[in-house]
Amino acid sequence: MMDPGPGTDGTASLCINGPTVQLITYLGGSPDPGGVWTGPSATTGSFTPGTNVAGVYTYTQGGSSATVTVSVSNLSNAGTSATAPICSNAAPFALISKLTGSPQNTGAWTGPLNTSVSDTYTPGTSTPGIYTYTVPGISPCPSATATVTVQETTAPKAGTNTTINVCSSEASFPMRPRLNGSPDPGGSWVGPDGPHGTDFNPASDTPGAYVYTVTGTGPCANASATLTIQIVAAASAGTNGTIALCSTDGQYPLFSSLGGTPNVGGSWLGPTNAVHNGTFIPGTDAAGVYTYTVLGTTPCPPVSATVTVTVRAAANAGVGSSVSYCSDHAVVDLFTVLTGGPTAGGTWAGPGGSTSANFDPATSQPGAYTYTVAGQMPCPNAAATINVSVVPRANAGTNATVSKCSIDPSFSLFASLGGSPATGGTWTPPPGGPTTGTFTRDKSGRSIHLHSDRQLSVYEWNSHGYS
Repeated sequence: MMDPGPGTDGTASLCINGPTVQLITYLGGSPDPGGVWTGPSATTGSFTPGTNVAGVYTYTQGGSSATVTVSVSNLSNAGTSATAPICSNAAPFALISKLTGSPQNTGAWTGPLNTSVSDTYTPGTSTPGIYTYTVPGISPCPSATATVTVQETTAPKAGTNTTINVCSSEASFPMRPRLNGSPDPGGSWVGPDGPHGTDFNPASDTPGAYVYTVTGTGPCANASATLTIQIVAAASAGTNGTIALCSTDGQYPLFSSLGGTPNVGGSWLGPTNAVHNGTFIPGTDAAGVYTYTVLGTTPCPPVSATVTVTVRAAANAGVGSSVSYCSDHAVVDLFTVLTGGPTAGGTWAGPGGSTSANFDPATSQPGAYTYTVAGQMPCPNAAATINVSVVPRANAGTNATVSKCSIDPSFSLFASLGGSPATGGTWTPPPGGPTTGTFTRDKSGRSIHLHSDRQLSVYEWNSHGYS
């Protein structure tokens, strides 16, 4: 006969809300009954989740033992189902925020069409209905679910704020169609004088703000929009005006030349009845009579006024420049230096009180010479300036002849020039001659040239040296 045995070690994974179990059933092998159990909780071999403590339970039988390691998983928490009445114009919200209880944030949502959706519900865009929240369970516990039933109510529409102008002779009219948007019918009006009917009579009602209110159905609030009514007694185009402009003036708003108090927003016609934008551009638009017309708000008639435009030709002094002349240049007529087609007959003013257009580089003072042409009102005078500078003529000295012996040392050609030559010139030698201005002995006869701008000095070398 074999000794009784406890079986082999085992594990028990239980859910906290599960039924009472017998631990011996989780031992491996063939444990014999009648043994003794010890563990975290006193037990005779039965384990009740939520009552007994999880841990290692030891079964001893016939001097041997085996263990059952018990783990207990808590239930997932998806919160408690709730109903969320919302208005179609409400702000987006998190569905989980509508659940009651303490839902875990590890779940996922499915929408009314049983498709996965995000946690965010956007009124007016998302589909109302039942949204199911599922938090996966930790085995062997099942998943937990809760629902949010979204009941969306369409928000009332009162339209959008609008301002209108009406003529004092206009017939009574219903106000709701004058609001922008698509306001719902059935609302109520309150005007400057208190509650008001649906129609406005320009002949007797007070102008101002009329508030239209449509009652909302819970949870939607009432909606309101304001119709601001301005009564126009008559249109005004102002009184006739005149303006004289210069051909070089900038853009000019014709409206500013109308007298009286003209209404803005009218239209312009030019001298040939062509449509005009009301901004006169001298040199582009034709002078003449420009007509301004303001359409009356029906049934007020249109009215007109004119602006007579005269354009004076601008004075033209041409375009100045900076010029430079050599001191031996001929006399220059500065008028011919101006560009841009200057008008003749103007006056000159230059250094030393000069009033002449003739500039003599040999005797006239260099500087700024200004040509002025008088303008005809409202055109200003026009002026252009020529800045004249005079450059002294170049000086290469005077020709010289040098005689040297073939055994003489090298010498400077520049030092042999006559007069007062300017430094910085260049030497042009004959073939084989010096190029630096220093002559080195050479028994072959050659010609060497020194030049500085306009003047030239020539030197000749023969078999006996320079002569």
